[in-house]
Amino acid sequence: MNQPNASRTLKGLLVRVAADQSEGGGYWNGPADSQTCQFVYVAIPETFRRRRGLNKPYSGLSRSLASLGATLPPHLVAHDMHLDPEFDHLTYGDRGDGDSRGAQIQRKLRPGDLLVFYSGLSDVHPNPRLIYAIVGLYVIDSIIKAVSVPRSRWHENAHTRRALAA
Repeated sequence: MNQPNASRTLKGLLVRVAADQSEGGGYWNGPADSQTCQFVYVAIPETFRRRRGLNKPYSGLSRSLASLGATLPPHLVAHDMHLDPEFDHLTYGDRGDGDSRGAQIQRKLRPGDLLVFYSGLSDVHPNPRLIYAIVGLYVIDSIIKAVSVPRSRWHENAHTRRALAA
């Protein structure tokens, strides 16, 4: 892993991720237990066509959700997630055009800088409330455009799983 340059100021970007009450967020917040600090990261719904065999169905979260006494809402059960960040592979992607988050990352951050992910989660205890929590932190190793990722690694990120035009 690349280390931050001692003569350079460490930078970071705070990024909101996961399902939430918005249309793009699936109208649902993932569960969290405010007493144990356990939570389930529930990604936003995928809205683009995926490459064959690279979908990430919400049904894959059933056991984790059950451990907190939660279940998926019916409108998400048969859908796929836009699993980004992809914590299993330590990747994160975003469009790199205009003033998008991806463009900001490319312009402002370098290896050794931080991406900090936070989410609004729904407490599983009586009188549910939203809990805003840091759900992940990456120290950037490299920044790679999705179109440059080799086929052998397409499964590692939501943006490379998409069936993009060449």
